[in-house]
Amino acid sequence: MNPRSRRSGRGRRTGIVLTGGTVGSTYLDDGDGDGAPVVRLGRDGTEVPTPELELLRASDPFEGRDVAVRRPVELLSENFLPEDWPKIAAAIEDLVATEGAEEILIFHGTDTMTFTSAALAFLLPTIPVPVVLTGANKPSDQRGSDAFANVEAAFHALAGLPNGVYIVFAGAPNRPGLVYSPTRSRKQHASGRAFASVNRRPPGRVDAGVLEFRGPPRPDGYLYLPRLSHPDAAVVRIQLYPGLDLDRYGAMLDGHSIRGVVIELYPSFTASERSPRYSLRRFVERCGESGCLVFAAVGKHAAGRPSRYETTSALAREDIHVVSMIPETATVKLMLALGATSNPARVVEIMDTELAGEFA
Repeated sequence: MNPRSRRSGRGRRTGIVLTGGTVGSTYLDDGDGDGAPVVRLGRDGTEVPTPELELLRASDPFEGRDVAVRRPVELLSENFLPEDWPKIAAAIEDLVATEGAEEILIFHGTDTMTFTSAALAFLLPTIPVPVVLTGANKPSDQRGSDAFANVEAAFHALAGLPNGVYIVFAGAPNRPGLVYSPTRSRKQHASGRAFASVNRRPPGRVDAGVLEFRGPPRPDGYLYLPRLSHPDAAVVRIQLYPGLDLDRYGAMLDGHSIRGVVIELYPSFTASERSPRYSLRRFVERCGESGCLVFAAVGKHAAGRPSRYETTSALAREDIHVVSMIPETATVKLMLALGATSNPARVVEIMDTELAGEFA
């Protein structure tokens, strides 16, 4: 599919969701009284205390747009909690149902944007409009801010994207915006091209106001599963490293009502089996005894079939569920799966079913 800005923004009804983040902040030279510059939400003492609304006026490439605004949360994105994701999803659904929004633009901080995008993709599998998240590396009142380029690219993308959830980000003035998958992306830099598309090139690009998009159709796995609506945050994510004492980790998890664990394996799909203290096999057995499900993932999948090692056989067990998605997305999906059902087999079924293009 390769639409090229097939809709004009003129006269369209756009839903705007404000959530905070750097894009909704100002840069204070002496914010804490100690001379150190800080980024702070809002813009006190100005006629328009919401920087995002200034951005809308300055960056919209179209004329005659009708806008409806919701602000379900106002946070720097590092302060987001899983309970905030359904609030944003509800704001989107309300804009579509009550305001007749034909497209949704979400302003969001960049640090946890990919977690929110994944959650929204799972929470809104049938959303009948395109939904774009964007943000900024620098507040819009700072010289060289990328905020204007990001918002302009987002508007052009909304004019041509099919229904679904996306991230759009340029990262610098006068740079093309890239369209990222909501479930196969991660933030890797604090400036410039802040996001990386994992295991696949970004499915779209906005250059000189023209959108090129070659994304796959949305999966329909949601038709056969319980609706994902609320996360259960009783999930722990662990990244393997040499010397990680999984036996001690298991003891830490005991008694804390943890229902799920996502373990990031080494890139060759391996994990230590040197001794019970470091053994993934032993850790999974211990988790199973307390009713905790364990899912294994890798940060980036190999281009071909990885070599098989002796330690790989430890993963060929019914109680270790290897999932074909990046660990960040697996963590979000597991929270939502646990929030949807208490049946372990059903949780595994949800994790094993592609819902939003998350499979590598």
